[in-house]
Amino acid sequence: MDTHPLTSAYCGGNAILDRLSPHEREDLLSHMSVYIEEEGSVLRARNRPIDAVHFPIDAVYSVVVELSQGHTYEVDIIGRAGVVGAEIAIGAEIASRTVLCQAGGRVAKLQCERFIDAIGQNRPFLVAVRESLRWQWFDSQQTVACNFAHTIEQRAARWILMTQDQIGREHFPLRAEFLSIMLGVTAAMVRDPLAVLVHLGCICYADDYVTVVSREALREHACECYDLHKLARCIPLDGDVLAIEHIVGIAL
Repeated sequence: MDTHPLTSAYCGGNAILDRLSPHEREDLLSHMSVYIEEEGSVLRARNRPIDAVHFPIDAVYSVVVELSQGHTYEVDIIGRAGVVGAEIAIGAEIASRTVLCQAGGRVAKLQCERFIDAIGQNRPFLVAVRESLRWQWFDSQQTVACNFAHTIEQRAARWILMTQDQIGREHFPLRAEFLSIMLGVTAAMVRDPLAVLVHLGCICYADDYVTVVSREALREHACECYDLHKLARCIPLDGDVLAIEHIVGIAL
């Protein structure tokens, strides 16, 4: 039984849906419900059936990997530029990863059968979903390298920038236990990189909320992965994948 409280009808905010013309999304929206996702909730647990596809509006989700000894690590952020559950388009029926809500907000929900019908009948919608999945896979792969190659302060700056991009506001919740999952460290260690970013004038942090003071300062102290995350979205679906390697060599 769906316990999510419904809000108003969809009025914009998700990049996949908003790139469609009013005619192209008319039928989609007639089958969607918009609800409020609570911070800290589990949207989908690993090994559970995928029952719906979700389009964040101003909520942000974390895709996490859970290991046998109880450690949990984030491998992707999904917000208003993306979609949760679209892997059903390539045959998935069971969730391979747990998806947590790291920042609460509005989400548009579409049942799986309606989603499958839509990508089969609505070519612009199919292209938008495919591009979003490509970006999500790129970001997930980049995160693996980032966790090996860059300092915790660089990764914290990158993560805050990406979260702000996805949530669309400068002030948002950031609990230590969540950041520990995002950065792959213990909760006791996450205060240190935040204190460094506060000292550098990048953010303010109080009462489990972060406020971005200077995006310019954050970008200066973030690792290269944030710029690659942004540049990946400039390459069209049918573009030359070598283009990104060429761009990497340019001073960012």
